[in-house]
Amino acid sequence: MKPYQYQPLVQKDAIRLIGLQPSPDKEAKVRCKIVHTTLSACGYDIIDHYTALSYVWGNASKTVKIEVEGRDLDVTVNLDSALRHMRDAVRSRWVWADAICINQQDNEEKGHQVGQMAEVYKMAHHTIIYLGHSNTDLDKWITIMTSQDVLQTLDQGRLKASESHELDFFRTQTRLALQRDWFKRVWVLQELVFSKDP
Repeated sequence: MKPYQYQPLVQKDAIRLIGLQPSPDKEAKVRCKIVHTTLSACGYDIIDHYTALSYVWGNASKTVKIEVEGRDLDVTVNLDSALRHMRDAVRSRWVWADAICINQQDNEEKGHQVGQMAEVYKMAHHTIIYLGHSNTDLDKWITIMTSQDVLQTLDQGRLKASESHELDFFRTQTRLALQRDWFKRVWVLQELVFSKDP
């Protein structure tokens, strides 16, 4: 298959979005299309919202091929994994992911697109934060982190002696989660702060 060729972005606030194609099989090759739009158009659109992806590229020398418009595009293993986890079984999904939506071979475009990344994250209906490959303990920790009852209990220090093992688990998993590469990225603060629904 021939490599994917980017078309230039024309408008001042132009961006690309990925139309991530559905698959019920997590192991199936990632397939997508790319559309050109503008941040202005996204701001007025009340139907087709997009989701921004906040992730770590990972090792740039370890890549896999995804299919874009019937052509090959090399992406990092971590991005491929994130897209597989974001992919719906039956519906297409609009996604913004920097390594695909910005032509990485065009330095002028990269400079312009990086300058409007805050707006990209502000305009996204949701932001998916991909911490990397999951495991049972990380999944449990995320469940705890998103449970208001548990967080209020922890915050107010109202754990019973019989629940102290839960507090130990929570502390250990928090430390391990914070050691993941996503928390070490410079751009994380901007992506997190500007996102409506991270």
